[in-house]
Amino acid sequence: MDVLDKFLNDIAYKFPKGYPDIKSEQDILMLESLLYSRGINVNLREATTSATEDLHEIFTALFVVGHQPVDDIFTADWDAEIKKLGNKLLEPEKHTNKIKEYIGDGKMNKDEYKGLYKDAQNISNKLISRLDDIEQARRVFADSTKEKADIYVYQKGRNKEGLGVSLKYGEGQFNSLSPTKVLKDLFGLEDLEAVGDVIDDQGNVRKKSDGILTQITKQNPTAKKEIDRGAQGYIKFIIDNYKKPREISKPEKNTKAYLDGTFKQKSKTPNPLDNKSYYDIIDGVAQEKTIPVKTKIVNKEQQYEEVPIKDITWEEWSKANLAVQKAFSKAYNASPLTVERSKVVVPLKNDTINKVVKDYIEKSMNEEGFDLNTKIDGESGEGKQIKKFLVTILGAGDKSYYYIGKGGDKSTFIPSIKRLNDLDYYIQPKFKESGGDFVIDLDVYGKTPEGVFTLLFSTDVKLRFAGSGGQFAGDITQKGSTFKIGKTGDSINMEKAFGF
Repeated sequence: MDVLDKFLNDIAYKFPKGYPDIKSEQDILMLESLLYSRGINVNLREATTSATEDLHEIFTALFVVGHQPVDDIFTADWDAEIKKLGNKLLEPEKHTNKIKEYIGDGKMNKDEYKGLYKDAQNISNKLISRLDDIEQARRVFADSTKEKADIYVYQKGRNKEGLGVSLKYGEGQFNSLSPTKVLKDLFGLEDLEAVGDVIDDQGNVRKKSDGILTQITKQNPTAKKEIDRGAQGYIKFIIDNYKKPREISKPEKNTKAYLDGTFKQKSKTPNPLDNKSYYDIIDGVAQEKTIPVKTKIVNKEQQYEEVPIKDITWEEWSKANLAVQKAFSKAYNASPLTVERSKVVVPLKNDTINKVVKDYIEKSMNEEGFDLNTKIDGESGEGKQIKKFLVTILGAGDKSYYYIGKGGDKSTFIPSIKRLNDLDYYIQPKFKESGGDFVIDLDVYGKTPEGVFTLLFSTDVKLRFAGSGGQFAGDITQKGSTFKIGKTGDSINMEKAFGF
């Protein structure tokens, strides 16, 4: 356990929540990569199938083919309920057996299952309204070739293979992508390595890749100095202002969390700053004018080197004692620093982080006059490359499928890679800086069979620091906040463009 605790503690800062969330695809992928780098090759996604996935998908399949809501899912006779559906539900025994793994005598019968049941009903209602003449359905079980589909529906007069449907309980997909993958595919950045691109000495594809800032500064000392300048400026801002929240007469939630909070390491590995208040931690740094930076483990204890504040680099700050990083982050989000940071840190991030990324992309394009607001025509060289981005952002596969999530509020047809490649389209990017974040808004237009360009969807690339250590404590990651499916009246434009 000591070994496991140490491992989890060492990697915690890499994850947005300060720990790997097994419900997050991106967190799982990163954890797999970190384990792989230590010689452990494991597919964690196969191990995370849960009631949320199993029951939500099965309930949806049942509702799609006519299942009527029961008063109590825990006392219902599921053998009888599934028998009522007759041949409309394919592989009925598999559905029954899987339900009984979670629901019935001697089971935990969690209240959250009721939420899954209700959400499945809402989604199925939307599916039935969108997909005409559904005659049969089935859930895709683990012993099948799953592809992108969670269930298959079979419609009268359509492809006998059925239409795959990807289900998401909650917010769903589209905006939790690797920043390196998004930018690489969007702008055809050949020198940028994304997850899955890294080849080892034996020619095997590895899942691990460095973050975007790490990559673009590796061979560019000038860019590295700019990021260092940004980190130093952030640290100086906190040191100059950490006492001010004490002057607030009625501190609100985040301010109180800073003023009243103490640091406690979650792992068993002791931290010399455990149980110290966030204020005292920063005060100690200010007095000593040094920051403790991780070096090595000796006798199961983390060792630190005191680095002068005036000399600290971004890389060193990323390895700083987690207690210091957390204390700085707490102060950064406390009043009045929340206001004052917009005058100091936000412009600094724009002038360092965002400028470095922007310059890298624009110089990599090797196209006169190109900037991040340039319309990208699908017939151009860049446009053809960007079809990789469309595949990435939409999650397209070898087969077309239907996507639905958020209780049925977010739904669209997702064309296959082949159909995407046949699409006549253009993309209109718009670069902006929002609160220090690097943001590219993207409107994707496609030509309908009638020859009219229509808005297929809008999304964004939003790069920001999202780790538990706060600003500059690691690399930036993609935190896209929008995915809007284009609609004209009641019609989804994606479906119009592809003749769905």
